[in-house]
Amino acid sequence: MIIKRISCKVREENKDVFYKHQKQWKSLSDAKGFLGQVGGWDIKQPLTACVYSCWRNLEDYQHFMKEEHDKIFFNSGQENTYESFK
Repeated sequence: MIIKRISCKVREENKDVFYKHQKQWKSLSDAKGFLGQVGGWDIKQPLTACVYSCWRNLEDYQHFMKEEHDKIFFNSGQENTYESFK
């Protein structure tokens, strides 16, 4: 199993918009090998959103990143809702 962690720094005025656009990732549930994800706001850094996603194996995850990720990302409109991610 692969577990991916993503952290995004969000401006206070963008928290609601970021959350709204994050929900656009529901189509991720159809991706081969995707097992699920959870997320929320960091208690110690309240402007940092954390998302953990679980994948069956590295091959499925890499296929998603190569073939499907960008389509979902750009369709979500999320690119302008955060300052940085890691």
